[in-house]
Amino acid sequence: MIDAKRKAMIFLTVAFILSVVTSVLVLNEVRSAQDSLGERTSVAVAASNIQPYSEINAEMIEWVEIPQADGFTSFIRDLSDVQDAVTIVQLQEGDLLTHNILRSAADIPQDHRIVWLNATPNVVMDQAVAAGDTVDIVVTSTSEETDLTTTRVFENVEVIQRDQGSEETANIKISLHINDAEQFIHFQNTADSIRVLLANQIQQTEDIPPEESESSEQLQSAEEDNETQDEENSNDNNDNNDEENNDEDNEDNEDEDDEGEDEE
Repeated sequence: MIDAKRKAMIFLTVAFILSVVTSVLVLNEVRSAQDSLGERTSVAVAASNIQPYSEINAEMIEWVEIPQADGFTSFIRDLSDVQDAVTIVQLQEGDLLTHNILRSAADIPQDHRIVWLNATPNVVMDQAVAAGDTVDIVVTSTSEETDLTTTRVFENVEVIQRDQGSEETANIKISLHINDAEQFIHFQNTADSIRVLLANQIQQTEDIPPEESESSEQLQSAEEDNETQDEENSNDNNDNNDEENNDEDNEDNEDEDDEGEDEE
């Protein structure tokens, strides 16, 4: 009888402890849900109808507040996220803007196209490349008429974008003239090897070709000669003015002498 009462007390104690722990956990979950519903965040929506591939600016969007949640990470929450961006779909007034429907606007000439240079077994990047760099592209290929040839096909090609990834397998996007883009795509499918060489941009800006340096020196010397000539001309003009003034003074003196003689 005593053992049965002891077991019953143990069971009751364990049940009470479990109920207290469960209550605490439930209250914590309720409080966290209330806190998440209470916090609000601002997201961007279309202020008016936006056509596809239109560049987004601050006047085209407005901000609305919605309850904060983990599932809203794709929404635009900051103005910097839409700078230099275009929308790839048509948006109606009040539609939410997300990262999935925005693309970076590439500032390239009208006759240029963006080409994806993906990392494949026949494409080797000798050094890590970032957006804004310039690269040279060397192609090694064979044909029925000639043996293995290696040629630098493109030089000082601008890198528009670099996808996230390791340095060895990174994919980049380059800007090429439309005719060069066709040729490069052909090489991507037929060439035995394509090497991407990072160009030395510091050397490109500091090193000036001899012809340009000579021309700049000639321009500088010509400017100095012009300045010297201008100074000489101004001095001659001053001398001429002085001589004219002296002549006028002499004429005035002669007139006064003539008048004096007439009075006598």
